[in-house]
Amino acid sequence: MTKHPESARMPNYILTTQCPDTTGVVAAVTGFLAQNRATITEAQHFDDVASDTSFLRVVFRDNGQGMAELTDLGALFAKAVAEPFKMKWNLHSSQKKCRTILAVSKHGHCLNSLLHRWSTNTLPIDVLAVVSNHEDMRRQVEWLTWSKVTDVSVRRTIIDRLFGTATVKIMSANEQSGFKAMSDLSHPKVFVGWVTDLVSAKQGPVSGFPPGSPR
Repeated sequence: MTKHPESARMPNYILTTQCPDTTGVVAAVTGFLAQNRATITEAQHFDDVASDTSFLRVVFRDNGQGMAELTDLGALFAKAVAEPFKMKWNLHSSQKKCRTILAVSKHGHCLNSLLHRWSTNTLPIDVLAVVSNHEDMRRQVEWLTWSKVTDVSVRRTIIDRLFGTATVKIMSANEQSGFKAMSDLSHPKVFVGWVTDLVSAKQGPVSGFPPGSPR
């Protein structure tokens, strides 16, 4: 088997699209990537007949011939593909972790697997909370408790202010809480308000967090 060590080290990128279903969506996206020196490593496509909507997720990398920088590639994609097909789309590095809330049933094997993979950094997600309509799995996730949150800090760069994003970090007295800094968070004021409500429910009324909250 021939090995390609240089290709293995190249970062992967993820493109997701959503648009009205029509002929040529997949061809347009894959053709654009090929023309811009990208190699597709994964692709999933789904048509929702009920809403007449096409969904596409493509993982790709530089083919070794000099793919454009991600921001430049995004600008090209917006004009060449997204606008004509009226697409909602997102393009980001595969290293960027997805902020996730887990919904759990009474069977814990999937939850245990997800939490283990998350804690060992083999699953690229940030677990914000675990929700359920029963108490069966509570002991499995007590270390994610909101009752020990001590502080929430919010940091905004100039770029963040331009795009309405922020980096939010939740501090906990529980060293095993798993809370991490969450960057590029959209609607930070809404998120901090949501955290305040959760903490208040566990600790009693909270008047607000220290300076640094988004303004």
